[in-house]
Formats: sequence, structure tokens, C-alpha cells
Amino acid sequence: MRRLILAAALLGVACQNPVDKAAKARIFSPEDPPKFVTRAADDLGPSHLNDSAEHIKRVFTMSALEAAERLGPHQVKSALEFRWSGAGSKSELDEVHTLTIGSHGDFAARLDAGDRLGDSKQGMEMIRAQGRVFARSRFQKFRERTRDRGAADRYEQEVYDVLGTLYELVDGRVALSPEGEDTVAGRKVYKYRVVLAEKTPALDDGPKLPPLATPKGGYDAHLKAEQLLSQKREPRTLSGTLSVDAQTAVPLAARLEGTVDAPGEGNDHASLHLLVDTSVPKVGADLVVAAPKDVAVDADRPQSIAAALERFDLPRAATRADGGADAEDDEDK
Repeated sequence: MRRLILAAALLGVACQNPVDKAAKARIFSPEDPPKFVTRAADDLGPSHLNDSAEHIKRVFTMSALEAAERLGPHQVKSALEFRWSGAGSKSELDEVHTLTIGSHGDFAARLDAGDRLGDSKQGMEMIRAQGRVFARSRFQKFRERTRDRGAADRYEQEVYDVLGTLYELVDGRVALSPEGEDTVAGRKVYKYRVVLAEKTPALDDGPKLPPLATPKGGYDAHLKAEQLLSQKREPRTLSGTLSVDAQTAVPLAARLEGTVDAPGEGNDHASLHLLVDTSVPKVGADLVVAAPKDVAVDADRPQSIAAALERFDLPRAATRADGGADAEDDEDK
């Protein structure tokens, strides 16, 4: 009995240790809200957005989750055109992005892409409704994705992130000048004229990543072109208009056009012409995302090698309780 009392007393003294108390406070403290929730509380100054390069970047690169937190349910429709010319070739690609953001994380996202100079047409659609995720390619039926692994959030952002794509390709060289007020989707907006800034703004983008390791055999032609575009591209022109919500700074309309020079090896140079047209036709809590009606059932994959063997009627050796092979197998060996 004395030992129990002594142990309890020692435990009580240990709990008074400041380090232990701090650790206990951390362990049982409330979980921090997601980053997009805390970012949505920031005031980006929509009426004087032109005064801050950091706020301009925040608006152009705003995530779909943050936009939903700021504005609530809304629909975004965007068209994105890429036109490559030079280096003895030409290519034109059109993309149409449609995203309906509902309540409680529900969304319906669709991306259609086509090559103007060829017959290639692709597309994908994904829906998340009441915690269930469904997806299909352009000409297929919907299938439920029982193992999503975050793909739905990534696809929602890919469909939403049209302005972010343009901002990255022009190296953040975006300058704004006020053009008064307007109305989009029944909401007051501040309208800005967009031009190409003289230089890339000096912003703190956090810690720098280490340089990529070079393969022993060097990069192939495709990767070389990507590296050159990433490291040495030169924005030449940018023009258009941007309208941001007066209350939340969420972009509600934009029509932007720009040109980027892409260097190549030797005298091979190409030019990329970009055209972005995005709008929010509807804002309101009455936007409801429903699950698709015609859904195909996916056959689940075998959970292990053993399950795969059983599926093809291949017997497997008996096992002992300790996990080893049975006695007859041991003797045969």
C-alpha cells in the first residue's frame, strides 16, 4: 500500500514539471484549422489591389478551397488557349474548364481539351457529392472511386487554376491599374486593367528547393525543352482586364492575353501565345452538386498476392499458427 501511495505522489510531482505540462498542452490542444481557412480570413484589399504585389499573387494563385471558403458556393467557367509557333512547327490547344463548387466540399469539375490542328480530343469529369467521388473520361460512364487518395482535391484545383497557370508562365510580372467598379453575377466588383510589369516582383516564396539531380545520361529532348522553358522563358506581352469581388477579393471575371518567348537549342526559338477568358456566372447557396445517376460498378482489385492466387484457383501451402510452413514442407526441404 505504501508503494502505491509513493508512486502516486511521484507521478503527481512529475506532472508539475513545466516541460511535461507544455507537452500535455500540445497533445490535447485543439487541431489547427486547415491552411486555406486561415488564408481566407486575410484581407487582400480588393479596392486597392494594385498597391501590393503580394496580394496580386494571392488573387491570381488563389486555390479553389480558399475561394470556396471566401465566396461560398459558386460556378466558374474558363477557356484557355495555347498557341505555339516557331522551331519549324505549330500547335494550337484549347481547354474548357467548368467547375461548380457546392457546400461541404462538394464539387463538379470538368476539363475538355482539343487540338485545333488535329483530331485529338480529351476530357475528364469528376464529381464529389456527400463524401462520394465519381469520375469518368470524356466518352465513358461515371465510376465511383472508392480509393480517392486526395485525387479529387487535386483535380478540383487543376480545373480551377487557370489564372494561376498564366501567372506562373509570365513569371508573376503582373501590374494592375484601377478602372472603377462594375457588377458580376449580381455582386459588386473592382475592375482593373492588367499589363506586363517591368520585372518579376521580389516576393518571399519560402525556402528554396535544392537543384534537380541530372540523370547520368542527360535529359531527353522533351525534358530539355521543359527545362529551357522553365529557366529561360521571357514574357513579352500581357494585357486585359481583371474583376475581383468587392467583399472577398475572389476573381469573378478576367480576360487576359499574353505572349511568352521560349528558347530552344541553337537557333530554335518558339513563341507561346496565351488567351484566358474566365467568369463566375452564378454565386449562391442554391448551387447543389448531386451524384450522377448512371454509375458503373468497379470490380475491386485483389488485396494481396494470396488473394490473386486464390482468384485463379492456384493452391497455396498450408501455414502453421506461428506463420511458418507446415512440418511436411520443412521435412521436404
